[in-house]
Amino acid sequence: MCDTHASTERCCVVIPFKNRRTELLRCVSSLFQQLSENTRLVLVDDGSDIRIDDDDKFKRFFDGGLVQILRHPSNCGVAASRNTGIKWCREQGFDIVIMTDSDCIVPANFIQLHMDLQRKYTDVPVIGSSGRGFGSTSFWGHLDYIMSWFHIIPGTPEREVLAPYSVATANISIKVQMLPFEGDFFETHLHTGEDTAFINKVRDLGFKVIFSPEPEILHEDRGSFSKFLEHQCEFSQHHYFVYHLKFGLEKLCRNGLYRMFFIPTFFVVLPFYALMGCYFNMSPWVRHKPKMFAYIFPVFGIWLLKVFGIWLLKGYAVLHAAWDPARATRPEGPSPPPHVVNMSDF
Repeated sequence: MCDTHASTERCCVVIPFKNRRTELLRCVSSLFQQLSENTRLVLVDDGSDIRIDDDDKFKRFFDGGLVQILRHPSNCGVAASRNTGIKWCREQGFDIVIMTDSDCIVPANFIQLHMDLQRKYTDVPVIGSSGRGFGSTSFWGHLDYIMSWFHIIPGTPEREVLAPYSVATANISIKVQMLPFEGDFFETHLHTGEDTAFINKVRDLGFKVIFSPEPEILHEDRGSFSKFLEHQCEFSQHHYFVYHLKFGLEKLCRNGLYRMFFIPTFFVVLPFYALMGCYFNMSPWVRHKPKMFAYIFPVFGIWLLKVFGIWLLKGYAVLHAAWDPARATRPEGPSPPPHVVNMSDF
């Protein structure tokens, strides 16, 4: 639990979800014993088909008022759900918001370690920690791990996170009262990549972002070829928008004339994009385990070719986003206000 003797700071864990009741139950079970008077949990239901407050398996969590449910009347996307949770936390006077995903499992000291890090780095508003894949021993599951978690490799040193690297909202804590954002923290029109855009925005304000190997969360890998392919393509379409957003050029993304210029130009430089993606993807792994890769260089060479090939595929996902921006983003505009579930009814 949070050490209330060391600090009067109030922290709140925010978990957005849509359906995924089995995974959410597993995640909340790993967190519940860490809650206390100054440590709460907010579940943001982003338009689920079935309400968890009607599920007997969840009702035990609602005793004592430590768990709050916020419900969107319709699906608004994960970025909007994170904003809803942060807005509620700020209104309730919470200093620290810790985030994870509904399909994650957190360690028993998850909250305490994040709070310790936030006290250690008093002038740093955002701290991210590591993630390890689980649930699949297949080739595609392992490749999904290599491709997805190179930003936050377990066991790597505590450090400042520099561009182009980021930290994942699956394992992050934020001093929400420190950041001067009057509106949304996360870009609601992005299907994916809202965490990268958020970190860019924080760094643009002159703040540091810190990575720590602990606490380490577990996150399910995509174990089949189809799920792996869907995951990698989905998480590549946002590159088109996020990097234009970084330089204040996002309005060009939907401009027809600009897209006519961008698509053939990017097609020509696609091999360079894949090469750079492969480099930034694999260099943290090589630095983390240099001896292993030196001894199995032939195998590593094969891995490089595979990762390069996936980055070519990710490049085609960028082209797809440029060709049809509407399919790669959500409609812009304010999200509907959430319904706050009165937990005293339970």
